[in-house]
Amino acid sequence: MGMVNVESSKEIKVTLNNATRACKVQTCCSRSVFVRFPKSGASDQEVAENPKLLLSIPIGEQYETVITGDEIKTEVLEAME
Repeated sequence: MGMVNVESSKEIKVTLNNATRACKVQTCCSRSVFVRFPKSGASDQEVAENPKLLLSIPIGEQYETVITGDEIKTEVLEAME
């Protein structure tokens, strides 16, 4: 899987395994999006036996943009859990 696209959604959990964890996640007009994937070094079998080895990290919902000269710079503010 190369990419996951989430649009106009609320409370989505995207769960990836070791084979798909490098995919890109794009969001638009979405809230409470969490990406879940195995901790580094944990096999998919180990995650199935011990769910604590599955990380759950929120994707940022808020951004801050500043204008500097003729350019803009946008950064993600801390994600809301």
